[in-house]
Amino acid sequence: GVVLVVTQRRSGGDDPTLGDLYSVGVTAKVLNRQVLPDGTLKFLVSCVERKTVVRAVAGDFLAAEVTSFEETGGGTDEAAALSRAVLDAYQIYAKVDFAATPRPTSTLFRLPTIGAPGVLADSLAPMLAADIATRQRMLETADVAARLRLLLAVMEAGPPEQKASK
Repeated sequence: GVVLVVTQRRSGGDDPTLGDLYSVGVTAKVLNRQVLPDGTLKFLVSCVERKTVVRAVAGDFLAAEVTSFEETGGGTDEAAALSRAVLDAYQIYAKVDFAATPRPTSTLFRLPTIGAPGVLADSLAPMLAADIATRQRMLETADVAARLRLLLAVMEAGPPEQKASK
């Protein structure tokens, strides 16, 4: 099935209302569901597209009416240039060399082959060490160039172990 995935503004609370959740999330296909020994449900999902929550829908569980979240500026020269800069910065950030370790089956090593700047940004973002507020800001940034600049800023701050040693 397909579900809407949104993040809680503050952790805790097993029965959030829409007001406790960010209004931009993603629709996702459920690939696998597992019940852990403590009764917790664990889901593996594949994100499909950004959505904005419009309003709550009455029902037996938390549900919402959503609308598409349109991306802008993905085809600009600026976005293409920023894509190249992001790929270069990521190699330094993650200490990888895309040319030296070609493994096309790995998402990491497919990054240089992604031609769409917005898809590149969305593929690379989960690989960065960023707090929930920053991740949400990335998700809510419709302009591709602005999203790529945000990725660059996160990488320029350095990976967590580098931040700890500063």
